[in-house]
Amino acid sequence: MIDKYLINLQTVFPCDGAAGPNPRRISMFDNFNRAFIRDQVGAQGQPVASSAASNLHRGHAELKIFREQFGGASFCRGLYRAVAGADHANFVNRIRDAFPAYADRVYPLAFDWLNRVFCADFGRIIDSRPQVTIFGHLNDDVCETPVDVLRFHNNDLIVERDGLLQSELFEVWRRSRKLSQLPYAQCASFTVPLFLGGEYDAHNMDMTDAEMDWDITAQLLTQVRQMDDGDPVNAITIN
Repeated sequence: MIDKYLINLQTVFPCDGAAGPNPRRISMFDNFNRAFIRDQVGAQGQPVASSAASNLHRGHAELKIFREQFGGASFCRGLYRAVAGADHANFVNRIRDAFPAYADRVYPLAFDWLNRVFCADFGRIIDSRPQVTIFGHLNDDVCETPVDVLRFHNNDLIVERDGLLQSELFEVWRRSRKLSQLPYAQCASFTVPLFLGGEYDAHNMDMTDAEMDWDITAQLLTQVRQMDDGDPVNAITIN
């Protein structure tokens, strides 16, 4: 799981079933670019609109390059997706709705097949670089990693692919659904949410719209957080 992953150094290999070499070589993210091969189909995004949240990347070359070179791309059959420019403000709102304590301090970079959002966190800056924070709406979890965006993508995400992305479970679920690739705007959602006692198992997953998944889960989280431990769940309202 995300909160138990270890930072190691080991040999890395490209993901199985990749579409082929990335269209251009990006030296700043060279390890990531080699290990996470781009899918043929990504998002149809447009340049991000100007906003206070989207401007957080200014002055940070690694964020600018990640956004320009990878924005809207899908990797490893939908295992990991870089946020498209046109979707950036929407992802900022997702974090604000589900995790208001982090509002206006994070810059969304990517999301995975389970719809967890990977952000540069400007509330945690070390050596002038924002650290990576992962928002897991599935189980009301925030993982503040001890690494910046470059180290995360060029090392941690590669050597701890399964620990961070549950890539083995993704393959089990993807093949059970007979999916060649999980579409950019879709995700795997737990039929019974984990924070309501659902099992972390492919049999408890279904494919759904990623934006709708966050919207519904954010509403559920808000209501569940107001309950005391051990309180029975009698009724939850979804708008």
